[in-house]
Amino acid sequence: MKAQTLLRSNNIFTAAKSEPFAGFVAVSGGKIAAVGAGDGNGYVGTDTKVYELGDRVVCPGFSDVHCFFTGYSVGFAGADLSSCKTLENIISVLKKAPRRCRQAGKYWATAGTENF
Repeated sequence: MKAQTLLRSNNIFTAAKSEPFAGFVAVSGGKIAAVGAGDGNGYVGTDTKVYELGDRVVCPGFSDVHCFFTGYSVGFAGADLSSCKTLENIISVLKKAPRRCRQAGKYWATAGTENF
C-alpha cells in the first residue's frame, strides 16, 4: 500500500520505547498506516506527499489522556452525590458507599463538578 502522506523525522516518538528514533510515519485515508525506522520508501508512490521534518518531533497517534487525579479517582472509586436533593439522600448514599470510599471517617464523593 502506498501512503498519501509520509513524514520523515530524526525524532519519532511513539512511547513504545523511552527514546525517539529516526524513521517515518505513513498516513493513508486520514489514518496512520505505518510507523517505523528507516526512510519509509516502500510507502512512497507517485502521488505521495513526503515531508522531510529533520529533527522536528513527530508523535504518531498521540492522545492527551491527562486527567486531574482527584476528579478521576472520585469518579472511579467515589460516591456519586449528583442526584441527591436532600441531606438524607446524601447520608443514605454515603452509608451504601463501598468501603474503598471511606477512610477514617472521610468520604470521597462527587456531586457534578464539585469534589468533596
